[in-house]
Amino acid sequence: MKTVSTGQSTQTYDLKFDMLQAFREGNQQAFDALFRLLYPALSYFGYQVTQQLAVGEEIAAEAFIKVWKRRAMFTQFNVLKSYLYTIVKNDCLDWLKQEARRKNAEQYGMHAVPATEPLVWENMVKAELMRELMDAIHQLPPQRQRVIKMLYEEGKSVKEVAEELQVSLTAIKLHKKAGLVFLRKVLPLRVFVILFMLAT
Repeated sequence: MKTVSTGQSTQTYDLKFDMLQAFREGNQQAFDALFRLLYPALSYFGYQVTQQLAVGEEIAAEAFIKVWKRRAMFTQFNVLKSYLYTIVKNDCLDWLKQEARRKNAEQYGMHAVPATEPLVWENMVKAELMRELMDAIHQLPPQRQRVIKMLYEEGKSVKEVAEELQVSLTAIKLHKKAGLVFLRKVLPLRVFVILFMLAT
């Protein structure tokens, strides 16, 4: 929600609502904007359920095709987002069931058993928190953003990051400290904690 002052009056508008309206009308740019906004979390959710990155990404992408065909029915952004998660969840569970039938338990290991509902929704929440985290990281200056991603997303050490970027250990440590201070200010604690989960 954004507020704009127009002299004597104040106008409030919701960018997500405007985007959704254009999406419902078949605007391709609105579709692309919604895809960029929601796809990272949805594909991560799909990956968490299936434990297959390519499968999660494919299922998430197909979910957008399905909602595009039914775009006129969505009058609220949160309803559209919930619907997308439901599609991804159901398609992931169907995929797991098919894989369980195709492979025996010894070949497929623990993933032979379809994910339970509590685990699925836990992964959905985790995916949303991950999206919040990535959005915040993207607000950092480019070099600092790269350092934080390498440290926590890629799991590299301070020394490895310094060597790869060809800068001093001190510089990397300063980027890390400043980045974490910023993220702690703008993120809820539950999201901030994910940074350390990524490093484990």
